[in-house]
Amino acid sequence: IFNSKYPNKHKGSGLGIYINEGFTGNIINSLTMICPDIETLFVEISCKGQNFNFGVVYRPPSGNLKTFNHLLENVFNNLSNKTNHSIVCGDFNVNLIKNDCNKMNFENVFYGNCFIPTISLPTHEKPGCDPSCIDNIFVSDVDYVIGSGLLTDVKVSHHYPTVCFYDIIDSTNQSNSGGDDDICSSSHYDYCESHILEFNSKLTHKLSIDEFSADETGFEKFVQCISNTIDECFKVNSETLKKSKRNRIENPWITNGLINSINYKNFLYEKWKKSK
Repeated sequence: IFNSKYPNKHKGSGLGIYINEGFTGNIINSLTMICPDIETLFVEISCKGQNFNFGVVYRPPSGNLKTFNHLLENVFNNLSNKTNHSIVCGDFNVNLIKNDCNKMNFENVFYGNCFIPTISLPTHEKPGCDPSCIDNIFVSDVDYVIGSGLLTDVKVSHHYPTVCFYDIIDSTNQSNSGGDDDICSSSHYDYCESHILEFNSKLTHKLSIDEFSADETGFEKFVQCISNTIDECFKVNSETLKKSKRNRIENPWITNGLINSINYKNFLYEKWKKSK
């Protein structure tokens, strides 16, 4: 889904959102606009019995920041984040690691509408300029964020890609019996620290040996590379879930350390029984 570039502008205009074919997405026309001071594209995505508002925002650096904040405030006032999860990302061209009135006024718009930034590191580095945090992902439900950060080994122009892992609970299965059949009916992902480290290592290796052309085909290949690596590192085998309830999916409070301690306790118990 995309919106057109601003007329007669040849650089820094036009927005797009890639939606996985497993999701249903519809553009929210009332929240989508393009003008000299702001460009927005919003969609409503249905996933696992829940609706999500997902928006991409671009602020042209030559635009008026005061007008941008006013228009963005109007967008948030019409956003149904009281019932839907809302995620807003983009290139805002406001440096969040520089303490000035521009940052304060910009942040007030987001904080006043219950949005929290998930990126706090420099996302833009350009020769001759100080690093800046001008790209971000804002969420209305920070409790669902599993992790976020930058892909520092992949640089698109002078910007680092930003990522955010969001935990989506399958509300369609909450009223079911919760048996083994329910466990196998949907995919589960475990974003523990060891898996995140494995993901970073594998993705870095793949990106170092693959080439991605600067066109739609190359971008689709890039997205597929990330998607496949996520499945490789985080997706949990359903058979593993059926064997034991001692896992991070059934009981999120159980860490890998606790599981190792339980297994070691069982090992010592069996050894003690054999010694009697």
